[in-house]
Amino acid sequence: MKNSVIRLLFLGVLPLFLPLHLLAQPLQFQQVFGDDPFGGRNNKKAAKLFELNTLDPISKSWGKPGARALAELKQMYNARGAYTPAGKLHTVDIDAMFGILLPEQFTAPSADAKLNPENYKTLLQDLGAKAYKTRRNATERLLAIGPQEDPKELLVKATTNADPEIRLRAIEIRTAWLAASATAPNINYDGFSSGFRRLLKSEELEPAVQKRILEHGLSLIDQKKGAPRKLQRLLTPMVSSVIQSGTPTQVQRVKDILLNAPDDQAAWCFSACTKSAKSDNFEDLLLLALRSKKPYLIDLGLHVVGPEMAGARAALDELRKEPHYADQVILLLAGKFKDEKIFTGMVEDLLKLEEAEPKKAALQRLSKVGRFHDKVPAELLAHLMPIAKDATSELRRPAINCLSGFRDPTILKPLFDIYLADPKKMKSPIAKAFRNFPKEGKKILEEAPETAEAKDAIKRLKRSIENFGDPFDAPENFFAE
Repeated sequence: MKNSVIRLLFLGVLPLFLPLHLLAQPLQFQQVFGDDPFGGRNNKKAAKLFELNTLDPISKSWGKPGARALAELKQMYNARGAYTPAGKLHTVDIDAMFGILLPEQFTAPSADAKLNPENYKTLLQDLGAKAYKTRRNATERLLAIGPQEDPKELLVKATTNADPEIRLRAIEIRTAWLAASATAPNINYDGFSSGFRRLLKSEELEPAVQKRILEHGLSLIDQKKGAPRKLQRLLTPMVSSVIQSGTPTQVQRVKDILLNAPDDQAAWCFSACTKSAKSDNFEDLLLLALRSKKPYLIDLGLHVVGPEMAGARAALDELRKEPHYADQVILLLAGKFKDEKIFTGMVEDLLKLEEAEPKKAALQRLSKVGRFHDKVPAELLAHLMPIAKDATSELRRPAINCLSGFRDPTILKPLFDIYLADPKKMKSPIAKAFRNFPKEGKKILEEAPETAEAKDAIKRLKRSIENFGDPFDAPENFFAE
């Protein structure tokens, strides 16, 4: 505890004791502390506090909104600071938040103001005035107005003034101006992502404030180059919110990014959009992705498209005409879209095959769509069950995998009988079928023979079932009462 207090006190008064050559340039973490600032203990909490402290000087150029914005940012980063309720935030607070995080892109309104030499000199002299109010007003004005041209280095000289009041206030102003001239060092922008997501989801947030957040976020994404990698996670909730409730102009900007940015940037942007997949805007965006001729976008679109989305079927029918995507679209239509004509055609094609390799490939394709169908077609069951029972057939395991993928509980008992006859080789595919139907599977196991061999086989099967991946959201503990 004692060491922690000493560290925090040290960080709080650090700017007052820095050498002048460090005050003459943006501070770097390693310059002050070295590569291992906390004695090799990797104290992440103390390092995080230092990172946030580098934001303090920048916030002062934003005045009162800067103080509120800094408190909000610190709350987002799970550090100290008074939390500002979303309903009490104003657009100027949002401007300050972005200005504190990214001072190079978002400048304080007062930063462009220029003082004439006489006023500048007077304000510096006022730092040591007898009246406290005069000293405070001079300090606040210099902090808010931002860096000034100073050919005579009056501020630098003030940092070594014999008057301690002038010296300390000049150091504070100098530190703030240096911080405002460059991006704060060592800030992990990812740490603010969840905070902005919480803000944007708050029902208390004023529409104008939400709009300002989204405008600032989109301004950081170049339509042709995309977003800087270090900012992508920070910007993800903003892109998602645009699709959820943004203005038509903002939504169009996201569409332009998808179409014009490099593939990896378009893929990131689309992934951010999928977090608002239930919104009307996302359906339009999905159709745009499927028709974009961009492989990254098309592949992502195929992973999230569903039959409930208006216009999706027409887009898939168009995409099906392209040889590269034909097979993938056919599986999607036969499975998730439950197109009976396409599914029946796949079954009929399988039944016509005689050679082992083509048939194995057809079984694998059917395995991918079976989970979307509640009943194994009678002709398919009659064709595959003899193969599944034939221990010498090279198609035995693919056949069992195909059958076990269907959401049909009536195949559990025949598959279980096959497993008892050969428990060492058939455990995994049978476990997959049982995992889909906990209640029916438990009953079958309870009615199994009481022989030692059967008990041992059931014990192995139970272990495999409990460890098996669960694509259908079955209970974590299959055998829980």
